[in-house]
Amino acid sequence: MRGMFTAVGLCLVVVVALPASSLARLKYRFQEDQVESFRFESSRSVRTERLGVSLIQPFTTRVSGRTQRYLARIFRDGTLGVVVRTWELTGAIERAGAEVTTLDLSGVDGRSVSLRVDRSGALLDSSGWLQLRRAGSGDLIDDVLLSAVPRLPPSIPDGVEPVASTYRLALPIEEGLSCDQTWVLSYSRLPDRPPACRGACKIVGYEGTVQESCEDRARSLERSAVAKVSGQLEIKEHAASRRLRAHRWSLDWERRLTSTRGGETSDVIQHLRSDGSLVAEEGAK
Repeated sequence: MRGMFTAVGLCLVVVVALPASSLARLKYRFQEDQVESFRFESSRSVRTERLGVSLIQPFTTRVSGRTQRYLARIFRDGTLGVVVRTWELTGAIERAGAEVTTLDLSGVDGRSVSLRVDRSGALLDSSGWLQLRRAGSGDLIDDVLLSAVPRLPPSIPDGVEPVASTYRLALPIEEGLSCDQTWVLSYSRLPDRPPACRGACKIVGYEGTVQESCEDRARSLERSAVAKVSGQLEIKEHAASRRLRAHRWSLDWERRLTSTRGGETSDVIQHLRSDGSLVAEEGAK
């Protein structure tokens, strides 16, 4: 994506104004002159099988570190260019009956990706995603990068009725292989007050499903998946705007990988559980 890193001026404030029926006229703000920083933790458990028989030993990976985001550009159509960076990464892999193995994440530590998103949260384009994956274990922080730019529905009710929202993500997985995801979520206000929050804060909960379809250019590998997803967004109120205080999420995937070689077709089923959290480093209380 060309021009994603072009600055658009100092002290720029982007305000996404939502309908009056929304949560206290909810507005979400990105500031050009302020980098938002978060601490994150994520874990991923994987089990792979064919015909009910495990192909590899189940394992769990855990990654933690810091991530930043900032607004890099506003496009003429109103979409936003957001840069997300991760650094100070540490990780480990755990297998039953084996010692914990440290992951080498030096290839992805400090790297950035650029995301172009519309105001409904759909990911329209990205730059640097494949390069990050090729650098080594970049896929372990996919969820962190996406969750750093949370999706908000058109309105969040004060009452008990949830608000539905649907958006799409187009993710490059590797050269020649891309995946289209459709997220169908339901958002609700939660009555709990975020712990240690000073001032006005609100919790928005969401749950729903994700449908994924992938295909490579050679049509030799197809991948489809379905996931159940849930999460919470803690939003800190400040004047007429809202900022992200924390984001916690959980996804339960079941992926089917169909490969065709020598005229023979085989299916592999992958069960994947992903959990994670982002907590703001500044202004979190």
